Amino acid sequence: SITFNNVVAQFDGPNIFQAKGVLRYRQKGYVFTQAHRRGGWDGWCSLVTAKGGFAAGLVPWLVERLAKEGIRVELRDQRPESLPKDNKLTELHNSVEFRPYQLTTIDAAIEQERGTIWHGTGAGKTEVMIEVTRRIGRPGLVLVNRKGLMWQTALRFVRQLGLGEEEMEDLLYKQDIIGVIGDGHWKPRIITVATVQTIYNQLKKKDTRVIEWLRGSIGQVHSDECQYQVARSYQKVMSQLWSARWRFGYSATPDKEGDLETFFRVASHLGPTIHKITAAELVDEGYLVPVDVFMIRVSPPFDKYKDWQKAVKYGIVENAGRNHMVVELAKHLDQRGSGPVVILVERIAHGEFLAKALGTQFLAGDAPTSQRQAAWAGLKDGSLNVVVVSKIGEEGLDIPPLAYLIIAGGGKAPHLT
Repeated sequence: SITFNNVVAQFDGPNIFQAKGVLRYRQKGYVFTQAHRRGGWDGWCSLVTAKGGFAAGLVPWLVERLAKEGIRVELRDQRPESLPKDNKLTELHNSVEFRPYQLTTIDAAIEQERGTIWHGTGAGKTEVMIEVTRRIGRPGLVLVNRKGLMWQTALRFVRQLGLGEEEMEDLLYKQDIIGVIGDGHWKPRIITVATVQTIYNQLKKKDTRVIEWLRGSIGQVHSDECQYQVARSYQKVMSQLWSARWRFGYSATPDKEGDLETFFRVASHLGPTIHKITAAELVDEGYLVPVDVFMIRVSPPFDKYKDWQKAVKYGIVENAGRNHMVVELAKHLDQRGSGPVVILVERIAHGEFLAKALGTQFLAGDAPTSQRQAAWAGLKDGSLNVVVVSKIGEEGLDIPPLAYLIIAGGGKAPHLT
């Protein structure tokens, strides 16, 4: 049998060994660890404790997996009574006309109460999140990993639910339903969009008011870009949400391209995938315009570097020929006048060099929120045509008229294309 609440589960019975056998993964790179070299560890990591405890989000997946082996499991639901609905939220009108797959996703979320929504870029994950949140109607928390994404998401909530057209901090004071935590603000409301690091920092301080709020006042939680659930900060915050019966994650790459550890870590607190649609399917159905991807060959540096940092420095950041190609390509695309150009980099020094060469802005991770918002607005209204962006632009970047993306930082991350 499996006894579970909103956070943890307990497996009891003779099939505990089968459960442990499927709820495990082999750590990447374990062969390079001291534990392996000493001959004492084979790389396997179990998600089940010695006494049968594991994260409640894995219950649906485990039950289905054991059923395939002919093992039936009795479920004992010990979740606390759900928090009451707040009519201020449920009575709001959602202005979006949903696509068929979005309606299917929303219905699945309401029915299954937890899970991961695997939607490709451009699928409208935030629109789905907002409607799921509204229909559930309980006080909730939306977790994001960057302050820019916090403001963007909060603004979408405000506008989509007809609460106003405010910009930035103004949205905090002209309505009492959507709040934010992060970027120097602590304004929780019925639905609070928060950077996970801000809440995690308060938990590290053992702030009893924050702990009590998380445990007793949050009835639903939504994790945007949920592939980051593997981080300790996310795990700590999610483990405190004792009353959150409804739990959902949203991502175009929830398992980081097939990584089993990431899948298990994400599903542990959210649940397995409940709906999936890829970017290719969105193109086939006419919701996305196909993109043209060009791989531009660059002559490698003469020297070979065993040290990765040196390889990046001389092969990318200070590679004069490569940088010249990036700058000239950006200028050429800008002169075509068919839409804004965004250059994505990995290193600060690289971004600063390219921005100076192009006479444009560079938005690094520590750029003020007002500067980022002004840049995005400039790209949308045409007053800014070229901008260089660090990794703050990889996830959740919402620039509808974007025409060209130059990935100048190197690396092999498939999700960037």
